[in-house]
Amino acid sequence: MANNIPISIYTPRQSPRLTYVANWLSEIWQTEVQVVTDFPQNGATMLCYGDAKPGVLSIPDAGLLWETGIRQVRPETGTWEDLPTLFPGAGEVPFDLFSAIFFLLSRYEEYLPFTPDAHGRYPATESILFKIDILRKPVLDLWLEKVRRRLHLPATVYQRQLTYDIDRAFHIQNHPAPRGWGLFIKALLKGSYSKATVIRQMATGKAQDPLDAFDFLAEIHRHVRPEPFFFVLAAEKNDAYDVNLSPHHPAMQQLIKKLATIGKVGLHPSYHSSEQPAFITAEKNILEKTSGQSIFYSRQHFMRLQLPHTYSKLLAAGITDDFSMGYGSHLGFRAGTGRSFLWYDLSLEKEQTLRVHPFPFMDTTAHFHEKLDAEKAFSVLKEMETHLKNCGSVLIPVFHNYSLGTDPAWKGWQQAYRQWLLA
Repeated sequence: MANNIPISIYTPRQSPRLTYVANWLSEIWQTEVQVVTDFPQNGATMLCYGDAKPGVLSIPDAGLLWETGIRQVRPETGTWEDLPTLFPGAGEVPFDLFSAIFFLLSRYEEYLPFTPDAHGRYPATESILFKIDILRKPVLDLWLEKVRRRLHLPATVYQRQLTYDIDRAFHIQNHPAPRGWGLFIKALLKGSYSKATVIRQMATGKAQDPLDAFDFLAEIHRHVRPEPFFFVLAAEKNDAYDVNLSPHHPAMQQLIKKLATIGKVGLHPSYHSSEQPAFITAEKNILEKTSGQSIFYSRQHFMRLQLPHTYSKLLAAGITDDFSMGYGSHLGFRAGTGRSFLWYDLSLEKEQTLRVHPFPFMDTTAHFHEKLDAEKAFSVLKEMETHLKNCGSVLIPVFHNYSLGTDPAWKGWQQAYRQWLLA
């Protein structure tokens, strides 16, 4: 690891939950973080957990990490300087940081009873981070930055990873003729003659489809690194939620191959794959055959993430990395961090091999749910990015091809995106 200063967490006993937290801190601080039950005598960099020692940074113990199973946990809240906290206690760090980390990363609250939204999802408004008004800040990263400074550890380097969901590649172009002519007639009946003209031009291939931003993305990513991820919807049947071209359509196959030359292709499992997990494997196989890439990455369509079931199905299908950890309805940090982490399955009390990559910002959430124009949306994104830079964390935004095309409904987004990336 980059930092050769090992860190010991002294505590009277061990547990899988505390080991999970220590393993993640090893990743974050880029050094070995180990749990020890014998108090070190060699002056090593250390933290005390639940058993304060003079001259050592101590973390109070709320008891969550010694439990097994799931119970109705509703953490009390407190403050630490300018930040709200969970599991408050006495000490220089006035809350159980390790229990807070575990509670947020494991998504403990999502295993508890809740009323799902129309898509079967955990509502952002049920989350404790929403309720204490810290959802838009990476509070876990901000806590850890305070501790890093107190331990005099080297700072970590900020990273940005761009991702795109391709669940509606084209509006009219390449679709069956009745779709284009149907929209043409509808525009005429409404008296939208200029719109009807554009639709006719697109339907006959004389004008560019407004959702087709793929040349723009190819040009952008000649200058922007690292290479992006493209999560492609490869549903074999269309319905109200899966509206992409068939993955067997020549234009869609050509597009998938093009995306594979720009970045990494990932799976965007179809809407009903949540109930039909066999769809995941079938769609993954189609993408692998077409792209020429092995598919290890995934992001749920409509962010239909249900714990632990979704992650179990993805692991069974050979997915190693999932990018669904965010809300479709609210901007913000669902797990309190921009950094990736391994999934801890509370139902089995076991750290799994699936790596979770959280995202705090999605274009459709900003546009449709929070009603932000391009200027305001990118102002929110930049504010999030500033927090992540200050913590040496990671930013993974979600964009769609159609927000970066020429659709008038997304006026200003392509320009704002270019300026943000190339600033």
